[in-house]
Amino acid sequence: MSAEQNKAIVRQIFEAVWNTGDLSLMEAHPGLHEIMPTVQRAIDAGIGKQPSFMEIIGEGEWVAVRMLNDLPQTGEFMGAPATGGKMEIIQLVRVVDGVIVKQHSQAGQVN
Repeated sequence: MSAEQNKAIVRQIFEAVWNTGDLSLMEAHPGLHEIMPTVQRAIDAGIGKQPSFMEIIGEGEWVAVRMLNDLPQTGEFMGAPATGGKMEIIQLVRVVDGVIVKQHSQAGQVN
């Protein structure tokens, strides 16, 4: 698949999961399985809905994504109390034959 196709797959999955909270959309992508519990905790804390995709860069099988979640944190997340802050997420994702097989992510609050 082309880098453009891989970027479209990643964007489609991430938008659908964050906007609907439906983690079952991640099940067909083994590279996302390990982050499913964290994504659920983020959704439960009010983080994640309505992501803005700041950058999506593709090169071969790899896609880099920087998202800013437009809704503030309203609940506890990974031991941190609600801050009302927004979250920036940066992910490096490997897509093979239309399936996300690996991902690395880093998240942090922005004011």
